[in-house]
Amino acid sequence: KTRRFSGLSAYQKLIASGGEAVIVVNIPRFHADHAMAAIEAGCHVYAAKPVAIDVPRALKVQAAGKLATEKKLVHLVDYQMPNDPINAEVITRVREGGLGRLMHVDSHGFSGVWGDPADRTPENLLRNGNWLTAIGLSGDFIVEYCVHTIDAVLLAVGKRPVRAVGGARRCRPNAHGDGREVYLVNYEFDDGLLWTHRCQALNNTADNIIRCDVFGDTASAQINYWGKSFLRGGPKHFGGGEVKSLYDEGAKRNIATFYDSILAGRCDNPTVQQAVDDALTGVLGREACARGKMLTMEELIAENQELAFDTTGLKA
Repeated sequence: KTRRFSGLSAYQKLIASGGEAVIVVNIPRFHADHAMAAIEAGCHVYAAKPVAIDVPRALKVQAAGKLATEKKLVHLVDYQMPNDPINAEVITRVREGGLGRLMHVDSHGFSGVWGDPADRTPENLLRNGNWLTAIGLSGDFIVEYCVHTIDAVLLAVGKRPVRAVGGARRCRPNAHGDGREVYLVNYEFDDGLLWTHRCQALNNTADNIIRCDVFGDTASAQINYWGKSFLRGGPKHFGGGEVKSLYDEGAKRNIATFYDSILAGRCDNPTVQQAVDDALTGVLGREACARGKMLTMEELIAENQELAFDTTGLKA
């Protein structure tokens, strides 16, 4: 009980109480601040995703990753899809040119309805999963839930997109929060590669889907959170297989990697920059859809706009 802390400054009390490593698994709005504080205090960091909900926080995580490497600390972001052996093999073959020239990408992030309480006081929004429909806390559905899909696409393509355009809807009945359930985004990369991303949080009997399909001029590939992953056709054909128990097994593999990296002193921290690119891509899609116009990554970063959340009255 003496090591339990509450309030907005609880993370500072936790760090001050002593420890070698910190796990940052909480509301996404606070991930960047908590990770940076832990690294500044000399702790290794195991971080949940998304690492940020807006540009200032994404840049802060980027700086935290660089600082961790300078201080010889491990900063690992917990992604499950890329550490699955089947997914990893598909991604490697795509990166090696197994699809020929990449032509277009199609991806999904589908789930059921998120919590949307009528009580929107700051205290209640910070409880359980009530924060999911508060954009200032979650970053919204495309940033929080779809981060898995975005990560798989960016790993396969090897870079982040340069612009986006699309639309979004808040269409649930009696909506309380400002979170949107439906996003349809068209991303474009610097070489002209096109990517369509679709996501929804609706109870309409659709399957939960976290998947991306990558199409080249000679072959195609599928990377899955649930279901089969494979590369079909071309010189690097790979029959793949069923991805199973990824949520549990992926976490186990990442925890082992975190532990081994600390013991071996491997502090290059490659997952941090990848996580920053993922967060910025989700934010770009959110903002392009909310504004209803084409938005470039360069414009988004230059704006450096922070999401607001009123913490008035909360315990410090």
